[in-house]
Amino acid sequence: IVLVFMVCVLLSPVGVFFLHHATERLLPGYGWTVAIGSSEGNLIGTFRFINVRAVDKSGTIRIASESLSVSALDWAINVQSGQIEVELQNRDSVAVSGNKSLDDPQTATESTQFNLPLAFLPSIQIADGTCTIVDDSLTIEAKGIQARLSQIVALSSENRAELRLTTDDVRLFEGSELTGSAQFGTLLSCFSNRIATDSLALIGSIYDLDFTSITTGSIGLDSLLQLDLESQVTMQSISRNGNMHVSVLGPLFPRKLVIKGEGSASDSVWGEGFANLVASATGNDVVIDSLTLIANNDTRARVSGRLPYDDVDSL
Repeated sequence: IVLVFMVCVLLSPVGVFFLHHATERLLPGYGWTVAIGSSEGNLIGTFRFINVRAVDKSGTIRIASESLSVSALDWAINVQSGQIEVELQNRDSVAVSGNKSLDDPQTATESTQFNLPLAFLPSIQIADGTCTIVDDSLTIEAKGIQARLSQIVALSSENRAELRLTTDDVRLFEGSELTGSAQFGTLLSCFSNRIATDSLALIGSIYDLDFTSITTGSIGLDSLLQLDLESQVTMQSISRNGNMHVSVLGPLFPRKLVIKGEGSASDSVWGEGFANLVASATGNDVVIDSLTLIANNDTRARVSGRLPYDDVDSL
């Protein structure tokens, strides 16, 4: 009888039915509310969840998919028309263990390490995805996302997973006004303790300014989200063009970033100019340690202070 029951669970829709309802009932214990419209298939082959909806307990992350297919034999997941919406909140007031604020300087060195279970990650393919990020009046919307995650087994170095991610339709809104658009593409290398990229490309325009940005670096997979990123940006419009190099180093939570940048620009009216910046961002404060502006080979200004500026020296 037990054998017949196991065969029934594995080879018939009964097993998928149990998994369907177990998912809806168990995930709330992990902070997610999940609703699945219907399911089909069998556990030993391929099964599919239809009309999947999920929201985290804070209500800031919402995920939906028309169809989520899982192939047990190939250990592969296919997501059709997946959608994710993120509403950013001020995390400064969120408490960590011991009721310490995320911006408490004492927490800056207390890091909880996360390790990606690379050996157990399935291959994942997302077709025609949508991602929306809302931060007050700013909205970033990406449509037509194509993504593929696959494992790379290396004999002479650490294993990794590769994530290819592209979209030709990224839009920036201020309120309801469309202010920018871009194309995006990257190949991310996912290691057990970090995510790295050799080329994250963003090509687009903001208002009348066309730009191209190439970013390299890594993000640490710990509770601090350690950033080590560099970007090379070129910009051009009808009357001006320029380029700049920007680096960002430090933890994102609590925010304690060191930002360095240098670049040049030329304007049909003002001529050529150069800038060099060293700044730091701690919590909600941004402090300019040094900002030097040079126009037509003559130093025009040196600026330092906290934003809004509390100490400005002009030469």
